[in-house]
This record gives sequence, C-alpha cells and structure tokens, in this order.
Amino acid sequence: MAVVVQEDLPLQVMAAQVVAVLLIMGLLMELEQQDKVMTVDKPMVLEHQEQEQAEVETLL
Repeated sequence: MAVVVQEDLPLQVMAAQVVAVLLIMGLLMELEQQDKVMTVDKPMVLEHQEQEQAEVETLL
C-alpha cells in the first residue's frame, strides 16, 4: 500500500492520510484474526456435538 506524499498539502491533511491508512490496515488485520478464530472454532464445536451425540446413544 503506497502513500503518496505531496509537499504542497498541509501537515494536518498528511497526518490524516497516515492515520486513515493505519486504521484500514488495523481493520484488515482484525478481520484476518477473526477469520482464523472462526475456522479454529468450527471443528471444535463439531467434535463437541459428536461427543454429546455419542453419550446420548450410549445412554439409550
């Protein structure tokens, strides 16, 4: 991701651009983390459901 710095822009505008880029990168990283968490949780949930089903079958 390239940030074009133009020297005629006021310092505040350049600072706002930098902050915006950092926020976007932060959000993307956050989404990736949540994605990983979800893919890790799904098999665990499935295993848990299978165990419960097996316990119910042994009781019957």
